[in-house]
Amino acid sequence: MAELNGTALISDGNLKAYYRFEGNSNATTAGVNGTDTATVTYNASYGKYGQGVLIDGSTGKIALSTYNYKPMSFVAWVYPTTDQTNYILGTAVDGNYNWRLNVTTGVQDLSKGGIAAIGASNTQVPLNQWSHVAVTYDLSGNFVFYLNGTSDGSGTGNQTITSQVLNIGKYTTITSFAGRIDDLAIFDRVLTGAEVATLAAVASGPANLKTWDGLAKASIKSINSLAISSIKSVNNLQ
Repeated sequence: MAELNGTALISDGNLKAYYRFEGNSNATTAGVNGTDTATVTYNASYGKYGQGVLIDGSTGKIALSTYNYKPMSFVAWVYPTTDQTNYILGTAVDGNYNWRLNVTTGVQDLSKGGIAAIGASNTQVPLNQWSHVAVTYDLSGNFVFYLNGTSDGSGTGNQTITSQVLNIGKYTTITSFAGRIDDLAIFDRVLTGAEVATLAAVASGPANLKTWDGLAKASIKSINSLAISSIKSVNNLQ
């Protein structure tokens, strides 16, 4: 499992906020503690790693501090349960970019003022399962979206970032994220594709079984070869 807390990025000096949601919205090693609404809940069944946060899809949000990072990278595990505009990170007032799952297409996008999409990813983020999502944004306004560790669309939308309060799960008064979020982090630099892939890496059951099956077959083959060689040696001695 590739929880950020277990990677070298936990010590990255550009990590500005990191939330594991282990029973609360307190920041881990970086950032300020969040302020929850009553409709935000935590439970082990809501998490990708340990506990996670469930946001109600209506009024729920976690208010953070002001931010004005550029360049920046946002990363998180998400589990959307309803086909609606699901804001992963949104500003408290109009102005800056918002990171969301679009209601019409289901893809990630960066929206200006919560309305027009400045740029969007290529692939729909599926409902009712965990996906690792990320977006990076550099000083020239170039952005790259990632889905499960793979680049999934890019573009340019040179936007002036102003200091505003950031919310997890909501933009202004618009409907909240519907579903679960875990292991969310904000960096004030552009993560590389390899770094995003590391965070998205999850040990796959079938792949592991395939590997173990291959190792088992190789071991059996080696044992058989040794047995045959031993029998031949004994026969030669006789």
